[in-house]
Amino acid sequence: IGILFATQLGLPAGAVLLTAVQILYVNLLTDGLPAIALALEPIELGVMKRRPRRRGEGVFTPTVLRFIGVGGVWSCVMCLGTFLWAMHSGRSFLEAQTMCFVTLVLIQFVKAFNFRSLEESIFKMSPFTNNWLIGANLIGCILLVLIIYLPSLQKPFGTYPLSIEDWVVVVLATLTVFVVLEITKSINRYLSPPGR
Repeated sequence: IGILFATQLGLPAGAVLLTAVQILYVNLLTDGLPAIALALEPIELGVMKRRPRRRGEGVFTPTVLRFIGVGGVWSCVMCLGTFLWAMHSGRSFLEAQTMCFVTLVLIQFVKAFNFRSLEESIFKMSPFTNNWLIGANLIGCILLVLIIYLPSLQKPFGTYPLSIEDWVVVVLATLTVFVVLEITKSINRYLSPPGR
């Protein structure tokens, strides 16, 4: 989307929202570590009360597609939103790009906790039942801070040190994804109640 609408987004000629290195970082570390941790997630409570799947039903059920679709679209909106906010508030392109990158990384951490269940609210699940996930996100956060503030890592990753105000905007944008995914879970519970 950033490439298609580069001019409308105010990007300098030839610039992109995220660099190749940043995308690689998100794919390998930000998505990789939590994905491994989610594989170690304990069995969901009440799983035996759910109706059995139909024969031949694929992995991408309507519940899964709703969750992925809504989460993906809203994540895109928030990443673009933080970038545009930064550009229109007088930040440099590099700072706006860093805010977009950090927003995406933090959103992936939030999604990892939300994806523990497609229907059960995160408020009903103890975060301490999967310490691997907590550890994976903690490592990811430490690496993210190093990438942003360590001068030797800023150049290869194309980052800019963010101010407290920048962090507030990024965290608020990230928290909206949490809220949207919780609403999606409520819709999933309504459309696919246990035993139906």
